[in-house]
Order: sequence, then C-alpha cells, then structure tokens
Amino acid sequence: MVSEFNNEPVTKSTQRLVGSMKERGVSEDTLKLTVLRRIVLLAAILLLTGTFVSARVTFSEKGFYCMVLPDSGAVMIMEYKCRSAGAATDSVFHIPSKILHDGKTFKVESIGENAFAGLAHLRSVVIDDGVEVISDRAFNCCVNLRSVHIPASLVMVGCGVFAGCHSLTEIIVDPRNKYLDSRENSNAVIDSEEDKLLAACSATTIPGTVKSIGDYAFSYCSGINQIVIPDGVESIGVSAFLGCGSLRRISLPQSLREIGFEAFAGCRALESLFIPANVTTIHENNLFGWCDKLVSVVVDDANTMFDSRSGCNGIVRKADSLLIAACPGTTLVEGIAGLGYECFSRLKIHNVSLPKSLVRISSGAFMGCNEIDSICVDPANPYFTSPSGSNAILTKDGRTVVVGCRNTVIPEDVVRISENAFSGRVSDWVFRLPDGLQTIESYAFSGCDGIYQLIIPRSVTSIGDGAFSGCRNLAVVQMLCPLPVIRPYTFGNCPNLCVLGLPDGVGQIYKTAFANCGKLPPLALPSSASMVGD
Repeated sequence: MVSEFNNEPVTKSTQRLVGSMKERGVSEDTLKLTVLRRIVLLAAILLLTGTFVSARVTFSEKGFYCMVLPDSGAVMIMEYKCRSAGAATDSVFHIPSKILHDGKTFKVESIGENAFAGLAHLRSVVIDDGVEVISDRAFNCCVNLRSVHIPASLVMVGCGVFAGCHSLTEIIVDPRNKYLDSRENSNAVIDSEEDKLLAACSATTIPGTVKSIGDYAFSYCSGINQIVIPDGVESIGVSAFLGCGSLRRISLPQSLREIGFEAFAGCRALESLFIPANVTTIHENNLFGWCDKLVSVVVDDANTMFDSRSGCNGIVRKADSLLIAACPGTTLVEGIAGLGYECFSRLKIHNVSLPKSLVRISSGAFMGCNEIDSICVDPANPYFTSPSGSNAILTKDGRTVVVGCRNTVIPEDVVRISENAFSGRVSDWVFRLPDGLQTIESYAFSGCDGIYQLIIPRSVTSIGDGAFSGCRNLAVVQMLCPLPVIRPYTFGNCPNLCVLGLPDGVGQIYKTAFANCGKLPPLALPSSASMVGD
C-alpha cells in the first residue's frame, strides 16, 4: 500500500495511527511527518516527538517521566520512576491517558520502550482509554505481573511487550477496540485485521482463526510446557518462542509455511521438533541456540525444500545440501555439503566430525559452542583437513584455521585465522600463536575466557574488529607486530587486561580498541601512534 505523501510505503498499523490523528484534527504537516518517520512499525520515538531528541521537552509527574510532542501537546511515557513497591502489591495500577503538570493537561499517547520494565511490584495493570501505542518491551521482566487490560483506543503493540512476565496469565483487550482483540478468551493481543498474534503469556491459547504468530510474541514465557499451534497458522515470527525455557513439546501445523530466525532459541527443555511438509522458508540464524535437550529434528518426507538428510537430526536445504539448523543430536552425515550461518550456534556439543562431502563452512557456524573438545575431518575431504594433533579444521593447504576448539594446537604453517574461528573456545592460559601468522580476522578469539596471556608475533600484519573482545580473563598482551591500525574493539570488554606492550611502528589506534578495559592504565603510546575515531 502506498501513502499520499511522497509515495512512501505505509504499514496498516501506521495507517491506523494516522487515522486516529486525523480524527483529533492534527494538521496535515504533522501527518506528513508522521508517515515519513514511521515507515517501520513502532519507530515510536521518531513518530511521537516530531523533533530531534536534543530538542525534546520532558517533565516528571507522580513518577511518570514524559516526553512532550510539541505539535499536539501529547506525551509519551518514557519511564515510571517510582520503582519501589510503595503501594500494596495487589492493588490495580492505572496507566493514565491524561497527566496534569504545571497547570496543563497532557494527553498520554504512547508508552515508550522499556517504560515499566523490571517493576517487580506490578500485579495488575489497567491502561486507561486514550493511550494508542505500546512500544517494544514496555513491560519487560515485570515478573509478578498477573493481568493486563488493553483499552479500546490502542492501535499498535510493539515486540516483546510482556517478555519475561513469568506470572502473567490474563490479557484482556476491550471489546470496543477496532484494531486489536483477545478473541475466544485467548489471553493474547491479536491484530484483528491481519489475524496476527502480537503478544502472549503463559496462559495463552492460540485461536484457530490466527494466521501468524508475531515477532517475540511468546518470548520468555517460562511457564509454557507444551503448545499446539492450530492449523491455519502460516508463519512464526522472529524469536517468537525465544527463551521459553520450560517448553518441552511444540506441535507445528500442516499449514505452516515460514519460520523466522531464532524462533525456538533458548527453549532449553525442547526435546524434539517435526517440520511439516508445507514449510518453504526457514531463516537459518540461530534457530535452536541454547536448546540443550533437543536431540530429534525431523523434516516431513513430503517437504520439497528441506530434509533431515539420512536421519541427521537437523534441517538441510535441498537446493544446496546446506545444513541450516542443527541441535545437540545432529550428526554430520555424508551428503551434507555445507554448514549455514550459526547452524550449531550456542549448542553444547563436544565432538565435530566433517564428512568428505562438506565443501562450505559459514562464518559463525559454531559460534558460542564453548565445549567442543575434538575436531576431525574425513581424510578424503577435498577442501578441509585436520592435521594430526591439531584438533582444528584447516583449509586443505593447511594455511588457514577455519574452526578451532578448546584443545587446538595451531600448526606452524598457518598464516590466517578465520572470522569466529575460536569464538569462546580456548582453554590454554598462554595461547601460542605461531611465528609466521599474518592475519587474524574479526572476532576470531572473541569470548575466549581461557586466555590469560597472549603474545602476538611480529609477523602479524592485520587484526580484525573485535578479534579478542570479551576475553574476560585476559590480563597480559605483548604485541610484537607494528600494526598500521589497531581496529575498533580489538581488545574491547577485556575487564582484567592490565599489562599491554606496544612496539614502535604502530600507527593508528581506534579509541574503542581497548574499550571497557577497566584495569588498563593510560596507554603509553609509541611515538609513531595516534588515536583515531570517536
């Protein structure tokens, strides 16, 4: 759909808000600004300020910290600052539609991102009629929140608004609401026009009329043990079930066509999953991350786009034999040609064995797999090798480390370490990099808490962004190589780094190269060096 303003695309939810603004007599100029700034659902700050953040007008009244919309006089509640229980925890908490400040009445138009996040004393919330927008994560981690009443005026609901609300069992939408509903006592917020479930809780029952489950809809609903998605649902959004740690069983319908990335990440109790025949789109990024008990993933034999090759307990894209999603029970069987981005991400796996058919390993395929102890490659593989004693995957010429593990010994002939090659997987106190090494790519050793001391040889000519970032126990770094540039966050977030040796010849050093290294004394720069960047 195209707007009348500059032919910009407008979402249905944006149209609703614009319609509401027209009913209130908002000027045409303001409407134009609203449409132009609100292309993406719930870009709420730009939508409601109508101005730059630096010029915003704010005030605090009765604990509500508000930002004013100068054109209309409406406000967004940015934060509720009375963060202690104060009143009885069982009392009903009203979010007002009007706030009186300094003798003037302001209409509350929106609840901002994280505005009420972490308020443990909230038990029952009633949003008064007149409020139109709830932004992303507005009630995130209100762990004792039990019930929420949505007014007739509400037109938009952001992502993850009730994420981490473990006690929430009642969500009621005013039946007069023209855009949203909680049909069939579903205890959910549903887009009435699109039949899309936007926000849920542990007591949600998905109605049979729902066609899609929105992004983050069930995120961190820890009270769900099992769920049946009814036939008619065609898509599951990004991170829809993220962090549902008690979810053991989920039944996917035959009508399902699309699964978003991270849809089931963090479902630590999930044991098995069956992918129906009609699924044609699966976004590969970290689909089953942290699913520690998932041992069985089976694709319907009738599926034309994906399979679970030879019972590998993973999802393989047929077109290029790429493993796009794996679990702790996945076996890399013969016939798999590649590993997709983050396919094994953040899984507890201990051994990796590559078949001779494998020709491609995507960056981050084993990101966050911190417990890999051994790695081997079929000797007949034409693209990769694992030299005896290395415990690593190298390119066939033996010059590049593609994937390493906790017990890797880098061969002396290696000249390059690939992006994310060792991410989180080094256990040696003093990790030896071979003389002759030339390139360390971005995030190659990020999150390697097992590195305490590090000597970077003189031969190194390039180190990528964040290469050693998040190495929390790294204390001593001796850099022998006169790098022309030390890039952003190369050693960022290394809180115990306290000794750093830099040689003469080092050129530019980005100001963020050593960001959040709290124990590092002020840098004694070589005469050749200069600080650059913001």
